[in-house]
Amino acid sequence: MKTFNRKFRNLWHRAVFYHSTNPDNTIEIEFKAPFPKKENVDYEKLAIEQFNQELRSKIIKIRDIKHVLT
Repeated sequence: MKTFNRKFRNLWHRAVFYHSTNPDNTIEIEFKAPFPKKENVDYEKLAIEQFNQELRSKIIKIRDIKHVLT
């Protein structure tokens, strides 16, 4: 019987953030996290931390701001 060594490494993952009232508005980011998936790791939290880091370091930028008619 073949056995596998489940060695965990950090590999790139992709998270898609979307607006709850308009799921067509999305932002994708990539972040490193353990693979294969570990039950005790909060992958959502890792994605949010990476998103916030990209905002702070100006990797994610605002193109323009417009008034929305209501």
